[in-house]
Amino acid sequence: MTLLKKNNSVLNATVIIGALGYFVDIYDKIIFSVVKKSSILSLKHWTPSNLDVKSNLIEYLKDSVTILDHQMIGMLLGGIFWGILGDRLGRIKVLFGSIIVYSVGCFLTSYTTSISEYAWLRFFTGIGLAGELGGAITLVNENLPKHKRGIGTAIIAGIGVLGGAFAFYMNYLVNLDWSHLKSIIPNHYFQWIVNKEGWRMCYQIGAIMGIVQVFLRYTILESKIYKNVALNKSVERGNFFRFFVHWHLFKKYVLTILVGLPIWYAGGILISQSDVLGLEFTNHKISNIDTGIFFFCSSSGALFGDIIGCFVCQYFQSRKKALILYYAIFIVVFLLYFSPFNNSSTSMYLFCFLVGFSTGILTIILSIGAEQFGTNLRSTAATSIPNMIRASFYVGNYFMITFFPNYFLFNVVESAFATGIIFIFIPFIALFFLEETYHKNLDYVETFKS
Repeated sequence: MTLLKKNNSVLNATVIIGALGYFVDIYDKIIFSVVKKSSILSLKHWTPSNLDVKSNLIEYLKDSVTILDHQMIGMLLGGIFWGILGDRLGRIKVLFGSIIVYSVGCFLTSYTTSISEYAWLRFFTGIGLAGELGGAITLVNENLPKHKRGIGTAIIAGIGVLGGAFAFYMNYLVNLDWSHLKSIIPNHYFQWIVNKEGWRMCYQIGAIMGIVQVFLRYTILESKIYKNVALNKSVERGNFFRFFVHWHLFKKYVLTILVGLPIWYAGGILISQSDVLGLEFTNHKISNIDTGIFFFCSSSGALFGDIIGCFVCQYFQSRKKALILYYAIFIVVFLLYFSPFNNSSTSMYLFCFLVGFSTGILTIILSIGAEQFGTNLRSTAATSIPNMIRASFYVGNYFMITFFPNYFLFNVVESAFATGIIFIFIPFIALFFLEETYHKNLDYVETFKS
């Protein structure tokens, strides 16, 4: 019997290909943050010394935030779009469509010529990126027995976060001196290397990996639970607005989003803006801070956090208790990150690893998101919820860049800290009201009174 047929086994084709897809997805999600400095400096025709000027540093920060905001808004809209399609047309179709869109987006980004163009291409790519993880998690949760669902999602998340480390490694690789290979490197790639524009090659690598994934996906099958529901034409599927007109659905939907806020505060501010924060922590005494290394460290930490989180859930027989433990660890790490102990590039790398570990709860959040809802709304929920969480990055940036500096006259570090307080306090409250789903049977549909 092949792996494809052994759907009760954790290591089946759906889980393995889902994990590889998420690997590519994470690579393409964070590649901007990894090549942020080199790509923005290249497009603005600046050198690193330009960032020593305060006004230029602020402009650089605003440009990076603008591009990330476009990507996050794209993912917010894409999460809704692909989620609805997943419930109406099937989980497999979403996995094909989303990866094609973001692979095309990555390829086009490699030829961008301005900050504005860069931002809109990341918006388009974000739409595609939004469908990958939710679709894979929904499919895996429906194919595995309930006592193995956490392990399946842990494998996907664990392998997936390595995409962040791979993005750092590829950025390092393409920026080496390859001049001795001029005779075998295509001319336009060689010109990118000579002109220190290896970041463009990083985007093309992401696109190529995505296209390879398209062909691998022909080996996986649709969820039997979904196919059974799809045969019943009387069951309404994929109505996103149901979350907002039925209190019990609205409550579960919003609470699941809120408990995931620390993940994207950590990734969107503590890690993504670590180069700017690091300069402020050290009073501009160090200039060798590499955002790519920060993502490598945080991705490595998240790998351990996601895997260990799976066993923590198994031990407690509860997802909520596991989240409480991780929240407690994150609070300690958060305070250390902003403490006087964080005063060098080495300490920044260490704390970024710990930030990644303590927010390695994506597996748990995704399982909760999929388990909260019936089959006819599961894809809509599971795909849109993580992207709603990511969209909180936009709110976080507003507090950090606009609200606290303008109304409280906070500097960058103070604004980031104050934003963190909000993004830690709210999830604790939300978790108290959230339903425990560890033992929940997923073979049911949501019904609505006419």
